[in-house]
Amino acid sequence: LAREFNDKSTISDINKKLSLISYQQEDFAKAYDYLYEYVEISDSLYASNVKRQEADKILKRQSEIQTQLESSVEEKEQSIQELEIKNLQNEVEAERAKNTRNIAILSTLVILIAGALLWYGYQIKRRANHALEEKNKKINEQNSKLEVLNKELQESNERVMASIRYAEKIQNAILPDEATMKTYFDDFYILFKPKDIVSGDFYWASRVSGINIFAVIDCTGHGVPGAFMSMIGNTLLNEIVNVKKILEPNLILEELDRSVRKSLNQDKGSNTNDGMDVCLVCYDEAAKTVKFCGAGRPLYFACDGEFSM
Repeated sequence: LAREFNDKSTISDINKKLSLISYQQEDFAKAYDYLYEYVEISDSLYASNVKRQEADKILKRQSEIQTQLESSVEEKEQSIQELEIKNLQNEVEAERAKNTRNIAILSTLVILIAGALLWYGYQIKRRANHALEEKNKKINEQNSKLEVLNKELQESNERVMASIRYAEKIQNAILPDEATMKTYFDDFYILFKPKDIVSGDFYWASRVSGINIFAVIDCTGHGVPGAFMSMIGNTLLNEIVNVKKILEPNLILEELDRSVRKSLNQDKGSNTNDGMDVCLVCYDEAAKTVKFCGAGRPLYFACDGEFSM
C-alpha cells in the first residue's frame, strides 16, 4: 500500500523493521536487502529533505528578498509620497508666502496711499484753517476797530444828542408858553409837532402898544439847521417889533427879510439860499382890526361860519 502511494518514508521505516526481523531470524541475505533498500531510501529521503530544506531556504530567501523588495518599494513609494506631500506642502507654503507677500505689498500700498491722502487732506485743512485764522484775525481786528469806532460814534452821538436835547430846551424856552398866550387871546389852541427833536418851524407872539402880533414861521431845513434859523428868526422878530417898534405886518416882513439876508451875508455873495416862510397877523384890540401879511404862507380865517384863505 505504501508502495502504491509511493510513501518513501513509510517504506523506509518498514524496510528498517524487516531488516531487524530478518537479522533476528538469521536471514542475513534478506536483512541485508532490507537494510540496503532502507539506506537507499533514507539517502534519497535525506537528499530530498536536504533539497527540500535548501529549496525552502531558497524560497524563504526569495520571500525575504521579495518582502524586502516589497518593503523597499513601499518605502520608496512612501518616500515618494512623502516627497510629493512635502513638495506639495512646499508649494502650498510658497503660494501662501507669495500671497502673504502680495497682501503685505498691497496693504503697504493701500496704507501709503491712504497716508498720502490723509496727509494731503491734512495739508489742505491746515492751510484752510490758517487762512480762516488769518481771516478771523483780520475780522477780529476790524471788529475791534469797529467797536472802537462805534464806541466813539456812540459817545459822539450821545454828546450830539445831549447838545440837541439842550437845544430843544432852549428852543422850547423861546416859544411863548400857554400863560403868555392867554394874555393875548381868550380862545386859542397851538398845534406844534416838530419832525425832529428840534424844529425849523416855530411860532412867535408879542404885544406892543395894544397891538397883539402873532406869527407862524417855517424856516429852511429841518432839525438842527432849521433850529438855528428859528433862533435867528426869533431874535430878529424880537428886535424888529419889541425894540424897533415896527408894527405894520408888511414892514415887519420887509425888515425881517433885510435882517435875515444881512445875518447870512447873502448880499455879499454867500452861497446860502436859506430863508423863512412867514404868516404874520397884527390884531388891534382898540380898533378891532386884523392885519395880515404873508411870505409863502397863507392865512385861513372864519367869518360868519365860513372859512376863507
